[in-house]
Amino acid sequence: EKAIQYFTTANELFTALSMVKYSGISLSKIAEIYDRSSIYDKAIDFYFQSLKKYDVVNFIEGKVINLERLGNIYSEMRNFSKAIEMYEQCLKIDEQRNDEAGISYDYNNLGNGYKDKGDLNKGYEYHQKALEIRKKLGMNLEVGVSLGNIANIFLEQRNFKKSLEYHKLASEVFIKTDAQVRIAQSYNNISDVQIKLG
Repeated sequence: EKAIQYFTTANELFTALSMVKYSGISLSKIAEIYDRSSIYDKAIDFYFQSLKKYDVVNFIEGKVINLERLGNIYSEMRNFSKAIEMYEQCLKIDEQRNDEAGISYDYNNLGNGYKDKGDLNKGYEYHQKALEIRKKLGMNLEVGVSLGNIANIFLEQRNFKKSLEYHKLASEVFIKTDAQVRIAQSYNNISDVQIKLG
């Protein structure tokens, strides 16, 4: 509550001083507080207000962050079509600025969006694209995440052998990168699939 008051005051001051970018950042911070509190309607409203300011000054980095966060909120609300729409806007921006790492995150988000929407084939395609870029760029932890996401697609398709294979590949990557939490999650996933295999 106090934080929102301070960011609101900051926004008013930045607006009065015609500091549009910083006004947008203040609005985004307010949105973030509502987002963390799961007050999604207010978070969405403030992210969009912030986006308008970012558009005025062409603050691309802020725009991509807000669009991704909006996608995540819509995903939480199970409005997967709207989430995908936000992630596609991120992808368009990252393609324009040739940000390969950013593109890999966009593909990852789109893969999750389509999987959650029930389009497993499209989800697989996007996760595969993310995986290729991440391997190429040496994004080792993210490679493991992509492998795990592909394993989850196979699990949804009831292809337990393939799911197990990809979860094992993911765990190997996490062991190499010493990602302890990811290793533990990976072992859980392997155990779950192993039970389904019998």
